[in-house]
Amino acid sequence: MHKDVFLNPDEKAIDFYIAESNQPVIIRKLLTRAPLAKRTEKNIRFYTPTLEKILVDLFAEERLFYYLQGSELIHIYKNALSNYAINFTRLLSYAKRRERNHDIKQFMTNHMSHLIKEVIDD
Repeated sequence: MHKDVFLNPDEKAIDFYIAESNQPVIIRKLLTRAPLAKRTEKNIRFYTPTLEKILVDLFAEERLFYYLQGSELIHIYKNALSNYAINFTRLLSYAKRRERNHDIKQFMTNHMSHLIKEVIDD
């Protein structure tokens, strides 16, 4: 099976190659202190991204996840906040490292303030 693999793609690669690829595999550097969960299966230890990391990455990587922006992103956030326990300290700390802390707070306040109530202080 053939897969297109992209290592740290730039804006041009995202626009011209990744958007046209059927099943692209994108490899990016991991930010320091990115929220990861350690798992073990069949005596093999590995790490998976936490929901907080996924939510921040979907928000921060607008070009890469262009198909999940707008009302779809709002829907994803509302479902995550309604159905899972979100560690807001972890989410906002990672968002701060991605320099999107204020933007994510504003996004959640504007679109789902009834779900976050007093968790986010401005």
